Parts: sequence; structure tokens; C-alpha cells
Amino acid sequence: MLRNPIETEKSLLIDLAYSTGVWQDGEADALLGAVLDQYYARELEPEHRVVVLPDANDKIVGWSYYAPSFHAPGVWDVWWIGVHATEHGRGYGRQLLLAIEADIKAKQGRVVVIETSSTEPLAKARRFYPKLGYKMRGDIPEFYGPGDAKVIFSKNLE
Repeated sequence: MLRNPIETEKSLLIDLAYSTGVWQDGEADALLGAVLDQYYARELEPEHRVVVLPDANDKIVGWSYYAPSFHAPGVWDVWWIGVHATEHGRGYGRQLLLAIEADIKAKQGRVVVIETSSTEPLAKARRFYPKLGYKMRGDIPEFYGPGDAKVIFSKNLE
């Protein structure tokens, strides 16, 4: 079951993000850390969700940040989703994303959008999303930098 993180778990969540191998030094601290700081300070919009996925022993194995899109009603963006590298292949990513979808659907969400990078460290993610019914909708070459396209996935929940 998903739950909300507590403030003392911030460093654990940042470490989990780094374990995935997709963040360079300081990036997760700056980007995800800022989101967590806003979350703990209750500065995020009420609809924005930060959730953690604990295992059977209450050890956090994954977490996510997702929110309604500013651009279209019923569309939600998954801004971050990650499972600790030591837990990959155990079904936690699937469990986390399906729980997120159920939460979004309960809030009358109709479409989930996930954007990722075309770089090698995110190849597993690009193979994972289609397994759960996400379709690649396109890419924007050079979006994040030379040789690094933004890859866009979506899934209709209706």
C-alpha cells in the first residue's frame, strides 16, 4: 500500500533516486529534494501527490511524485517514479505504478503521461512502461541535450 512520506525520510528518498543510476551528482538533491521540501512545507498544490511504497517489512522500496496536468483536465503527469536498484525485477515498479493509476482514476483522471529520457540509463524504464499498457507517443530530439531526446508515454485509464 502506498503511503505519504515523512520528513525524516527525505535523505532515504534521495538516496533511492541516486541508486537508480539515472541522476548525476547533485541533480536529485536539487530537483527531487526541492519537490520534497515543498511537500514537507505543504507548499505543493493539494492535488499533487508524493507517495512511497514500503515492502512487507515497511522498508521503502519506491516512491513517486505525480500531479494533474496544467494543460488538460483529467490528464495527470508522473514526474518521478523510482524503485531502489536492489529491488528491481521484484514487481515493485509494477505495484507502484498500478497503485498510482488507481489513485489517479479515483480522482477522475483519464490519461497518465510519463516523460523520460532516451539515454541508456533509462532504457529499462522505456521497456517497462509498455508492459503496463503505456504507448510511446513520440520523442523530441535533443530536448535534454545533444543526443538526449524526451520520450513521451501515455495510457488511457478509461
